[in-house]
Amino acid sequence: SFSTGAVLDSLAIEGKVLDAFNLAPVKDTYVMLYDSVYDSVPYLSRPYYLARTGEDGSFRLHNLKQGNYLLFALGDKNNNYLFDLPTEPIAFIDSLIQPRFKATRSIIISDTIHHDTISHQDTLDHMLADSLEFKYATDSEPAFINYTLYQFLEADSIQRLLKPSLLRQNVVNFAFRYPVKELSFKPLNTGFLAQWNLMGYNSIGDTVTLWIPEPGADTLSVEITDNNTILDTVQIALKPATRGRPGRQTETVVVPKLSFKNSLSSLKIKPERPLILTFNDPVSLLDTSKLILLRDSLVVVPEIRFTDSLHRRLAISHPWNENHKYRLTALDSAFIDIFGHGNDSTALAFTTYKESETGLIQLKIKLPPDSNISYIIQLLGPKQVLVEQRTIHSDTTLTYNYLVPKIYGFKVIYDRNRNGRWDSGNYLRKIQPEKVAFFPKEFELRANWTMEEEWNLEEETP
Repeated sequence: SFSTGAVLDSLAIEGKVLDAFNLAPVKDTYVMLYDSVYDSVPYLSRPYYLARTGEDGSFRLHNLKQGNYLLFALGDKNNNYLFDLPTEPIAFIDSLIQPRFKATRSIIISDTIHHDTISHQDTLDHMLADSLEFKYATDSEPAFINYTLYQFLEADSIQRLLKPSLLRQNVVNFAFRYPVKELSFKPLNTGFLAQWNLMGYNSIGDTVTLWIPEPGADTLSVEITDNNTILDTVQIALKPATRGRPGRQTETVVVPKLSFKNSLSSLKIKPERPLILTFNDPVSLLDTSKLILLRDSLVVVPEIRFTDSLHRRLAISHPWNENHKYRLTALDSAFIDIFGHGNDSTALAFTTYKESETGLIQLKIKLPPDSNISYIIQLLGPKQVLVEQRTIHSDTTLTYNYLVPKIYGFKVIYDRNRNGRWDSGNYLRKIQPEKVAFFPKEFELRANWTMEEEWNLEEETP
């Protein structure tokens, strides 16, 4: 209820809700105020005041009584005004707030209606419908206290096996909710050797691939343990299901071939970078006599080495020169994988990027003093597509050369726990998502340009 007097002081707050990872405005999310200050209230009670964000993520809560409030934002998936689903994104302010004007001013009640704020005293059937609008006695509205909330999806804190899948015969993939720590697989069916698999991880460690060169059965039954905790027991076939009609004549068996991808972009290579071949399966044998590199028509001998323990990533290094053309030929069975499969003969023609057709960016970064966190610096292309990522711990100048002309930008992730990736927050533990920031501008890099930029992260507070 409101005072029936003609004049009263109306307290208010306003602000924005932004996506915590990309800082995009979040529209149509609820911003809630609770007059109960217990941490559990968003789970158990409906809000005392409620507003909904607009297209630009902005909100305003006014007609507020004096007092302490808990400020919370909710992407309400089931329209019950409660935080009760793990798929509902949230945002919160760490401490209680006190609505007030920066300068208190008298206002006069009018009989018009506004849409954005309503209190718990009104029925929930009409939440967001109406609110008294106040006409200010002064010519301009007083300034409200402004809040920015960063919305995120809480991560499930329990490690889980999400999905096992057969990639191809005797190659099994296991996806987990989080990067694994001390993972082990214990086969439960007999016939498997003591060293029965080769294990590989993706870049962030939450997906694991098992290669099983000599399986003891057509089906793998395995107990999966991570960090001394049994996660699951699964059974998965090690051969793809056969297709065809019963009684149909057996088709000719096709012998699999070892395949690989290359690191070239538009069949061009940066002069200081090696050519990388990434194989779908670990390589057990490399015959260098069947690997031929031509510079124009002259045979040259590159440096060749595997860069990983599984022998899936081969680096071919040479002083590439922009005035020459190159051709790499891998003859039949130059590479043999752990299953005994060889590659088909293949050739790859490429040239180098030229300085005259590419650009260079130098970014000088100054970090806050006495910082004990890591800073993940991302070079972004159009639509925030990641081009390159580096991690720094002190003031530095980063150089990006042989860049294709286009629009670029930068993003920083304040990596508090130094795990090399962005982490979301947790409401009950009062952990905010890791802060991100974008370089103040995007810039268009043109051919044969050198751009020098400075970014002072001292001005940003994590």
